[in-house]
Amino acid sequence: MIEILEAAASLAGFSAFAWLALRLWRARLAEKLLARERSMLAEAYERLSQAKAAAEARAMQFDATLAGMSDGLMVVDRELRLVLWNERFPDVTGVPASVLAPGLPLETMLRAQAAAGEFGPVDIEAEVARRMTLAQAHRDYGVTERTRPNGRTIELRRNALPDGGLVTLYTDVTARRRAEATAREAARARVAATEEKAHFVTTVSHELRTPLNALLDALSLLEAETLSVRQHSLATAARAAGQALLGLVGDVLELAQMEAGRLVLRPTSFAPRALLAEVVALFGPATAARGVSIIARTDAAVPQEVVADSARLRQVLINLVGNAAKFCNPGRIELRAHQTVGPAGPSLKLTVLDPGPPIPPTQAARLFRPFARLDAGRDKEGSGLGLAICERLVRLMGGGIGVSREGESNVFWFTVPLVAAPSKEPAGWPPPRPRRLRVLVVEDVAVARLVTATRLRRAGHHVVAVESAESGLRVLAGAPFDLVLTDLNLPGMDGAALAARMRAAGGTTAAVPVLALTAGVSPEDAAQARRAGVRAVLIKPLEPEALEQAMAAALAPPRVGLSLLGADFPPLAAAMGLETIAARAGETLARIKASLPALPAEASAASLADGMAAEAASLGFTALEMALRRHAIATRSGTRVPPAPPRLADVLTQTEAAVGEALRRRTA
Repeated sequence: MIEILEAAASLAGFSAFAWLALRLWRARLAEKLLARERSMLAEAYERLSQAKAAAEARAMQFDATLAGMSDGLMVVDRELRLVLWNERFPDVTGVPASVLAPGLPLETMLRAQAAAGEFGPVDIEAEVARRMTLAQAHRDYGVTERTRPNGRTIELRRNALPDGGLVTLYTDVTARRRAEATAREAARARVAATEEKAHFVTTVSHELRTPLNALLDALSLLEAETLSVRQHSLATAARAAGQALLGLVGDVLELAQMEAGRLVLRPTSFAPRALLAEVVALFGPATAARGVSIIARTDAAVPQEVVADSARLRQVLINLVGNAAKFCNPGRIELRAHQTVGPAGPSLKLTVLDPGPPIPPTQAARLFRPFARLDAGRDKEGSGLGLAICERLVRLMGGGIGVSREGESNVFWFTVPLVAAPSKEPAGWPPPRPRRLRVLVVEDVAVARLVTATRLRRAGHHVVAVESAESGLRVLAGAPFDLVLTDLNLPGMDGAALAARMRAAGGTTAAVPVLALTAGVSPEDAAQARRAGVRAVLIKPLEPEALEQAMAAALAPPRVGLSLLGADFPPLAAAMGLETIAARAGETLARIKASLPALPAEASAASLADGMAAEAASLGFTALEMALRRHAIATRSGTRVPPAPPRLADVLTQTEAAVGEALRRRTA
């Protein structure tokens, strides 16, 4: 029994010990769990502290950014209530800083701006309602500008936020807009100055050309007289010096016109091979005497005929060959023409190789600048304008120009876009030489008046010469004339006004053709002269044969069966491109069609018909031009014509059809 009790006591003691051990283990386990949780809490607190510090740093950085912004910033929520703004916002918007607070309605801010006059003299409530409607409909996104009462210009950039709110950036662009306005004004001033210079140069060159042309014509007439060898030599030398001076005046005028953008290209169809042969023939005899030969080579790929301003191409080529002939050593000058293909399409490349002294690369770069000449190796002759004019002409034609060295030769080259000429239509008969005519010459310069009258009298014409347009009108009223030859730049009434007065006079005076013979004229003045009734503007100096042909063409009656589209139309279409010529033709024909009802049988409508005829002529609408010219003459002479002539309307319709067919053939 005692043993049993001792065993029970031992068991009880062991149980108590086990219980105490279990409690101790649980306590230690709890401490470990608590320690781990404390560690986790400490780590979490540390991360939270770091995140809070970072957030506070970002907030401080954001606040500093907002405070340092030169632009104003405003953010509203989807209910259009103020959420965020910066210090610059009140300054650039006119919203008082005292009223700004989170949750402030946009409507309140708009009303404050309207009351301060920020939107100008408007009805405040109506303007606020209008702007709120735009904001609520989300229709005022993007970039807008407004001018504040203080004259500052504010640019607004408004965008939507993902939660439906709006963010607006306000930028003061006053300085930028003023700079842009200053730049525009400076550009206008430069254009005006260029125009002023071009006008000045045109006026001065005309004043120089008029006596120079008279001098050259007088010397030409003198050379035709019976002179001794010495006298003839002196007259020839004087005329050569005058020609050189006239060329310099022409160079200055051309350079000014190109700088002002007033030089107009006149593309026509021509043969490159014939052009090169013409230049070779021009310089061949003179260079052969110095031991220099000139040859021309044209690549087989070059079309037989191309479309370009052949007169300007000839001018550039003659200048380059003239320089080569002047400066080259005994040897051979070679002209080459071949086709090249670049990113912009095919080009015609013309090259002049001369065995002259080498051109240093440092000087070659400035050869094409105005008044630039080589420092050594070549004589310092000429004005230094020739190559500068060539460079601008080539650039105006859409090409390029340059110089290099090939072996023992200098190589001057230039390119122009290559446009093949369309097939030619049979040409009409040339106008016959004019019969003995009664010609009225109107010229204010006495020497020029004498020379022109003498030249016409030697050709067998009866001439009356007067010094002013007013005198010309008085002479026309008292005697019949076949032709009037007038200068355009006359004191008082100019040549264009004289032609207009003749057309308005009616009767036989209105039917007298008027030709303008002038030393120089801008394209705008030439167009105005044609609108006034001048048949053609002829530029002095003019060879006697050219003057006779122009007189014959002015007097020739319209040919029977005249083509609807003249010979000018195909090269124009080729040079301008199908889209451009189609648009120009459509606009011109539509304008003429709209003007037909305004052609009553009254003298006042004749100038309108002349203007329409000039428009038709500018695009090669030959039949339409002649129909309008006939209508103008009939109107001035008092012939009864219906308000909208059926024949004129028919020719217009036929011309429209002919243009469409011609363009379709080119696209086929």
